[in-house]
Amino acid sequence: MFGKCLIDVPCKPFYTILIDEILTPFHIFQYFSVGLLVKENFYSYAIVIALITFSSILMEIAENIRNHQELRDVACYKCLIVVIRENKEQVI
Repeated sequence: MFGKCLIDVPCKPFYTILIDEILTPFHIFQYFSVGLLVKENFYSYAIVIALITFSSILMEIAENIRNHQELRDVACYKCLIVVIRENKEQVI
């Protein structure tokens, strides 16, 4: 009568999530720190910060994708419903 009761939760593409994570203020600060450390010849510190930043971005992307998928799964919950129409029970 009224159509399907459906909540469609779109999942962002990988590249969109990647750009969103790369452009966070904290990561921009980390890029600046790496550049400054390289300029001052502290290569080992710069490499460590770059690796930690890179791994942090990857973990945040994985968590973001997992959260989107879980939200989509919760919104798409299906179950049988018993209704009474014309004094008769029907399973929909």
